[in-house]
Amino acid sequence: MDDTYCDGISCFPQRDYNHCCQLAEPCEGLNNTNCSLSFFFNYSDYCDGTQCIEQRDRALCCQAAEPCSNFECPYGLLHRPSRIVMEEIDHPPIPPYEMYVETFYCEGRQCEFERDLERCCEIQAFCTTIDCPAGWVHTWNASVSLCLGPECNLERDLDLCCDERGVCEQDYSCPLGYVAKPGPVWCANIECEVATDLPNCCDNAMPCTNLTCPENYVQRPNTYCSLAKHLP
Repeated sequence: MDDTYCDGISCFPQRDYNHCCQLAEPCEGLNNTNCSLSFFFNYSDYCDGTQCIEQRDRALCCQAAEPCSNFECPYGLLHRPSRIVMEEIDHPPIPPYEMYVETFYCEGRQCEFERDLERCCEIQAFCTTIDCPAGWVHTWNASVSLCLGPECNLERDLDLCCDERGVCEQDYSCPLGYVAKPGPVWCANIECEVATDLPNCCDNAMPCTNLTCPENYVQRPNTYCSLAKHLP
């Protein structure tokens, strides 16, 4: 109020405050609340006049935001990654889009946990959602282990979520009356177990009683053929 004066030769706040000052319009008086990347619209701030003016007050109401990289995501969540954004422009050259990298920012000068959690962080997928390939099995703690993204990726998360199974050919010996299954075959877990992996690694051998010995030969007792099927 350039043409107003205090009610005396000196100004006194208690006496002249209402006479000399008037309330500025809140920032929400601007036409829109959109701000450039890395800025937030401060609803609690005021324009530099009794009415907001776009050219004058946009920079005043749009203030620098703290980057989400400073936000500490709790266990089970990770920072949202920067992403490439394609945006159509008014007078497009060739091609008709401009491309930029969008980084996430908090909604204020400083990050706040409850307000900015979903904006800055995304849930990590559990290892139990990944399908381990042939020859692999989920790690013993897969139910509490996390992939490195909102969805598990086999190429990226294989070693985090899966262990190699024991190989029957290397780690299991079939007992009498059984023959090794044709490979590749694996045990149920990273180590082969005699009792549990018998059906995984072995087939029943054909008893020699199914073989007719030639003239001048007799069958050996308690013996088996070298395959699950007798070949004549």
